[in-house]
Amino acid sequence: FRAVRSSSPERSLALFLHRRDLDLDAAQVVWLAPAPNLFGLRPALFPARVGKDLRDIYFANVRVSGSAVVDVFELTNTTRTSSADEDQLVAIGPFAMYAARVGATYDALVLLDTRGEPEALTRAWPLHARVQNAITNFQETGRVHAFGVRRYNFVDATTEVHISREGDHLLGVSAGARRIKLDPRHDVPLAGAEALDFERVEKGQPGLLTWVVDTVRRVPWIGRGPIEWLEHKVFGLTDSASRAYHKVVVTDTVAEVQQALQITELPAHAEPAPIVTTTRALDIGWPPPALKAVLEHRVKGEGVWLPIKDDPFSTQGPNDAPLFYRTFIRVDPERSFTRVYVTLWDPRQIQLGVVMGTEEPKSATGETGAGQIPRDPWLLSHLVGAFNGGFQALHGEFGAMADGRVYLPPKPYAATVAVYDDGRVGMGSWPGPGRRTWDEELANSQIPDNMIAMRQNLTSVVEGNRYNPWQRWWWGAAPEWAAEQTFIPRSGLCLTSEGFLAYFWGESMGPEELGKAMLATRCVRGMHLDMNGKHTGFELYRSFAPGAALPPLTRALSPSEYEGSGDDMLGFHFRARLALTTMTPQRFPRYLGRDPRDYFYLYRRPLLPGADVSVGSASVSFSSDGLPDAGFPYAFARAKLPDSSGTWLVRLDASRAVPRPLASSTLTRSLAVLTGNTQAPASANAQTVALYASRAHGRLTLAVGSPPAAAATLCTGPVLTDTSTALAALGVDAEGFLVYAQVRSETASAGTLARALHSAGVTQALALPTARLVFNTEAGQRAVDGSQPSAVDDQAGLAFMAEERPAAEIMFPDVKPRPYGYWGWLQDQRVRYFPSGPARFPAPGCVKGDPSPNPANAQPNTAPPPITTPAIH
Repeated sequence: FRAVRSSSPERSLALFLHRRDLDLDAAQVVWLAPAPNLFGLRPALFPARVGKDLRDIYFANVRVSGSAVVDVFELTNTTRTSSADEDQLVAIGPFAMYAARVGATYDALVLLDTRGEPEALTRAWPLHARVQNAITNFQETGRVHAFGVRRYNFVDATTEVHISREGDHLLGVSAGARRIKLDPRHDVPLAGAEALDFERVEKGQPGLLTWVVDTVRRVPWIGRGPIEWLEHKVFGLTDSASRAYHKVVVTDTVAEVQQALQITELPAHAEPAPIVTTTRALDIGWPPPALKAVLEHRVKGEGVWLPIKDDPFSTQGPNDAPLFYRTFIRVDPERSFTRVYVTLWDPRQIQLGVVMGTEEPKSATGETGAGQIPRDPWLLSHLVGAFNGGFQALHGEFGAMADGRVYLPPKPYAATVAVYDDGRVGMGSWPGPGRRTWDEELANSQIPDNMIAMRQNLTSVVEGNRYNPWQRWWWGAAPEWAAEQTFIPRSGLCLTSEGFLAYFWGESMGPEELGKAMLATRCVRGMHLDMNGKHTGFELYRSFAPGAALPPLTRALSPSEYEGSGDDMLGFHFRARLALTTMTPQRFPRYLGRDPRDYFYLYRRPLLPGADVSVGSASVSFSSDGLPDAGFPYAFARAKLPDSSGTWLVRLDASRAVPRPLASSTLTRSLAVLTGNTQAPASANAQTVALYASRAHGRLTLAVGSPPAAAATLCTGPVLTDTSTALAALGVDAEGFLVYAQVRSETASAGTLARALHSAGVTQALALPTARLVFNTEAGQRAVDGSQPSAVDDQAGLAFMAEERPAAEIMFPDVKPRPYGYWGWLQDQRVRYFPSGPARFPAPGCVKGDPSPNPANAQPNTAPPPITTPAIH
């Protein structure tokens, strides 16, 4: 290119880059260094667009001479946000800010620190990881030090934004009628902070091997094809060598399984299922029956569910019941040395959550996740495990969502696991677009209002009793020309016919072998997760509160075990181990820190009756006998204290007996009612407090105090004190159970309720001057003490509704498998990662074997139109 000279270097740069089909506004060019000497390089940032695309933020090193631009180097699109239009770039000192518009509304303000990333981001990383980060930075931004990024999402999107400088250090932002003032040297805005949701962009430490593959793949003249060819060849040679080795060397399957599971003996038969509650035997089907062998000669322990118990690195449930069961099964007659390991949990006892990584997936609006399990003290104290997610976004851009925020829109007919705001989990195939086109706006509009998290990958491995009902041919790693799939470590997730969730992991597996294992486990919906040993793994955790003493270990830690405080874990200490010693993730523990890739985490759901309480020298047990329920887990448990006041305590699980204001309209059966005045104000000399509720991470949280703006108030009353003479009160204990206390009027004394609730772990409670709890039992309405009260109207108080829906179920059951030619090209549509070359999934008319080719319906693999709604659902 020849040099360009105009009235200013900014104007010259605009004319120079116009030759490269890049249009920019010269008024928004931000120079990151003073004008250099003759023919020196001057770094710059500027919004620009290619053709009719939306604007992105570009970086370039510009060789300037006076007002002329001689050449441009390291020209890099630093944001690549195909669904966000980025403009209004304003510089102030070493900082620059721009606005991101999604459709007709502005979604966020983004602040760049042009001096580079904060040193704290990578300070704890080893030297090789910091070098990797520098190389990745150069690929993505044209600078080894990249940019420090802070994102301020608008709480309520606005159609008008204007950014301006105010003096030497302040930025002023007009957002509709709101005025925001920021000092870039500080995170929190000086004014208007309530209009913004602050988010510092963090990074997770990359693994070595996976980073090498991704880095080479990003090189334009290499791309995905050679990498797939190399992976397929390497894994093929590895598989051939393994088969040849095992033809000569006899495999001791039992010994190898015992070593992988870290157990001393494999049982030949299943152990009897434990009774989870101590108060009554309820058949909860946990664990389910053993699996039937697939291969002809069954080995010892194959298909038998083995509990994880008495394990210093894993948590157990109430009354020492196992939270996890495991087994193994062999499914490949050509590779009898390969075992598929299955880890099973009950979603009634363990909650599933989704985390988006710091790098994967990156949304079409530029957002990435925090890469870490929510730093919530209650959640960390109940954390029991985590495991890998699905494919990278560049391999298909399958839908991804966490904490109510959409990072990638859902794809039609993709295998999906989802979490709802009440904690229920769904698995199934996503609905189609209802037409022969797809776009981001339509896809996001299909997300149910109560869905808070979702992850998709490929199409279902198993539906009902069928393997690969969608006739998929590509399951990762294998190139398009490959005659067979790649045999490699693979992982998967499924919903069983009994309603349990299972994680699958095995070495030297093809997709068909994963499907056979899922069918043997009685899966009714199964999805393929990630593959490759470095990308896959399941970690078990045992959490210890800050300052708690850890039980001593009598041996040294093995390479698959860990003890430490994790990354910013609020003082919690953890013991962790890999579910199998044969797993080889790129680092361990991977998910206690901040990770670049998305993943799943698991936390224990408290179950009633709950722990005993101490009253003086006595230990008091709770029981669910005689109380209404919605099946397992129990909704209520009660205990009578050994005192003369006739004090009763009732624990209530609000996820099973849902307060009516929070209940779905499908919940119609009332288990109990808090009758009387539930909105009682306090007297003139007493404080009024509220019982309020909020939802986060699939959990309903109750608390007593002053409710925040977003919370739902359930009842109000005077705060309960040590001198209170109230006869009933409500509080919330450390496990999150609602605790109701009641005493007899003729025997009560001041402070009786407060002492009773304190013994049950309640720190703050509200008194109930007139309201009382009444159960709706099979024998009719009953008071807490078992007596028959006067008739109570459920509509006259706060009713608690029975949650009788399964904790995990098939979602979108009406979506039926379609021919490959129908769905393949629809799933190949992109919003961010647009691959070069022919589409992996061609449109109808181009697919070999398509039974009804229809070229007229073919759609090009191009970017969809800009969305007109925010990417936050």
